[in-house]
Amino acid sequence: MPRQLCATCGDGETPTCAKAIGSTSHFNKGLCDVAFVFSAPGTLEDEAPVSGHTGESLDFALERLHRERPRQFPHRSRYGYRITNSVEERMSGALGSGRTEPKKHDVLLPSNVIRVKRDLEGMKLVILCGLRPGWLAEKLCPEFTVITWSHTGDRALWRKFGDVVQDDRRMIVARPLMADAWAEGLLAEMDRLSISL
Repeated sequence: MPRQLCATCGDGETPTCAKAIGSTSHFNKGLCDVAFVFSAPGTLEDEAPVSGHTGESLDFALERLHRERPRQFPHRSRYGYRITNSVEERMSGALGSGRTEPKKHDVLLPSNVIRVKRDLEGMKLVILCGLRPGWLAEKLCPEFTVITWSHTGDRALWRKFGDVVQDDRRMIVARPLMADAWAEGLLAEMDRLSISL
């Protein structure tokens, strides 16, 4: 099967190839019909969502997802996908917001659920990454095909997939291994739920 190329950069290799397409701190329009929903924009999300280590881990995971299922995951870069957050507000101690994660009542506010659904319009698959986005699952079904999966942040990866790291626990070595395990688990969950696009 020929390699699928990124429509923006043409080579499918550039990690920020689609970053300029409709990005804000909490939203990226993307180029395909798969979406990832994360918790809340943080300190690093000035111009695009899922920056820093969380985004780097998602890119590592997308390498595996693209390699194994290029029709379902046609891009290697996170910015080839729709990305939104369970809330729009940037949250970080460094930003002075007083908290780093949204509360359940904020995520499930009717106006916020409407916003999330609007952000996800046209998506065939929605992957809710973490506990807080997972609160939206009932509100999004049956309108969207939804998978609730773990977050790609360092703490979540260590908690769920830290056992794949053998001797070298430096994050530069561990992060790609754990992200690969994250992707493998997501594919298994898709198979278990008989989800195909």
